[in-house]
Amino acid sequence: MDLFEVITPNHDGMPKEIEVSSVLAYLLDPNLDHGLSDIFLSKFTEQFFSVSVEMLSNVKVFSEKTLGSAGRIDIWIEYGDGSVLAIENKIRDASANNVSKDDRHQLERYCSEICNSEIDKWILGFLVPRADSPTCKREFDDV
Repeated sequence: MDLFEVITPNHDGMPKEIEVSSVLAYLLDPNLDHGLSDIFLSKFTEQFFSVSVEMLSNVKVFSEKTLGSAGRIDIWIEYGDGSVLAIENKIRDASANNVSKDDRHQLERYCSEICNSEIDKWILGFLVPRADSPTCKREFDDV
């Protein structure tokens, strides 16, 4: 089954970013009924953190979590040890150019909001369609 064919496409034939993020959040949540337990979460997490059993216990996964006035992050994972992996997902290059009224880029707003929180250990992951996405690179470099 091609999951992206199941997701309702946009007018351009691409799936919607929010739907892709929801599917990723579902697969990352070991508490849901997908039958993967924490395998997908563990493999994904290894890319960002050293994985420990304590981290994977009591995990909470949120899709479209509000970060104060900064906006909504696509996926938010709270690990059992108190650390957080925040993920902004882009499925097309052009969607990375997200500047607010006060001329701050989306990733900059998210980093600032998390820095001002009481979370000690966090990482912001930026999933992009291609490593050479020019708009995504500019967005990331501006943070």
